[in-house]
Amino acid sequence: NLHPHSGKSDLKKSIPRKIKVFRHYPEIYVIIIQDKDSADCKILKQELIKLCEDNKANNYLIRIAVHELESWLLGDFDAIQKAFPESKVLKLANKAKFKNPDKLANASQELKGIIKNYQKVSGAKKIAYYLDITSKKNKSKSFCVFIKGISKIL
Repeated sequence: NLHPHSGKSDLKKSIPRKIKVFRHYPEIYVIIIQDKDSADCKILKQELIKLCEDNKANNYLIRIAVHELESWLLGDFDAIQKAFPESKVLKLANKAKFKNPDKLANASQELKGIIKNYQKVSGAKKIAYYLDITSKKNKSKSFCVFIKGISKIL
């Protein structure tokens, strides 16, 4: 089950509650995904690990999207093109700034610039449907690390 949260503070508050319930079920993993934004990736991950360990989590996976989850979307231009065929986004795929979407400071703004009337939540859901998780075509290293972590669990 997915449990979206209303921001980072809501996520951090909910982790202890969820772990207390799920730690009694060894077959269940708690998977935490958080945007890096402007935080230090290693410190952010250590804070989340500490929250899990302080609450005696058994099975958990923490992944940080660098910088934003939208970087994961910008890593797969084929998925964007399928979700928004009118965007003609493939002609931008080889531009230097999109070679490593994890380096984009504001990936959500980039998507808004590429796709007319892009809406953050509905647009992300539409693109996510087409993301290729079976290959290493996605240019976002943080996305590929996330998929690798999920694969290990499965």
